[in-house]
Amino acid sequence: MISATWIDFGDDPGRLLLQIHHLVVDGVSWRSLVPELLAVYTQLADGVDEPSLGLPPAPTPYAAWAHTVAGLDRTTELPYWTGDLVDAAATAGALFRRRIDPAVDTEDTARRHVVEVDTEVSGRLLGPTPSALGVAVDDVLLGAFGAAAGRPTLVDLEGHGRVDDLLPGADGGLGYGVLRYLSGTAAAGISAAAGIEFNYLGRYRSFEFGDWGMAPESADIGAGGTMPAGHGLVVDITTVDGPDGTRMRASWTYQPGVIDDESVRALAERWLAALREVARPDEQRGAHR
Repeated sequence: MISATWIDFGDDPGRLLLQIHHLVVDGVSWRSLVPELLAVYTQLADGVDEPSLGLPPAPTPYAAWAHTVAGLDRTTELPYWTGDLVDAAATAGALFRRRIDPAVDTEDTARRHVVEVDTEVSGRLLGPTPSALGVAVDDVLLGAFGAAAGRPTLVDLEGHGRVDDLLPGADGGLGYGVLRYLSGTAAAGISAAAGIEFNYLGRYRSFEFGDWGMAPESADIGAGGTMPAGHGLVVDITTVDGPDGTRMRASWTYQPGVIDDESVRALAERWLAALREVARPDEQRGAHR
């Protein structure tokens, strides 16, 4: 599940290559993992014995959180997930030529279209805009996607980490997960398939961790070419700190047999336009209308 390799560059700084299975860690988890690795390394370098190594306690152990979620009663949400969900799945199909076919649509057949949000809009989306709306950054990004689609659209929303507050309502899909996977046959009718996946990976600033930041060398890690695609369209968004400022970058990976190139590019442009509109200061947004 995990391996570590030290690469000696002689007089230059070396590299620690950590390979960890995705079941154990994801890209967002590094924000928690790297400071803990740094803390352990510092203690070892200072001569602390292994039995005496210490880390801050986790506020809520993952197992305890999982048991809490498994014990939730979400049966009152069934009408929502069996009604609106099915309707959204039907209307979302209008974006596609056909359903995804795992025998035909694979990693090898996928195409990618990348767009960037300019630094000014990105800066507002990372601070003032979500704060003014009382929502998170990923809520704004997803809302803009809904506006770009122009219709109720069923989306698999990839999450990272845990939901801190278990609130009433759709709850970011938590209730759906509890009903579909933990409630036996009671929720058998909510398994409508989404053709779109939406994923905000957040922001990673390697300089925060000094020598334990990400190395500048990088390589794309892809899936096997014959692996069936899970969605007709996957939108992966990251926030990148560059020499000219901070900007968001969105990669639109799609199956051309499911949705054509022109439709993807048009959808991406409408999404960018929706982001520019929602990121306008209040007085400009009113004047624009």
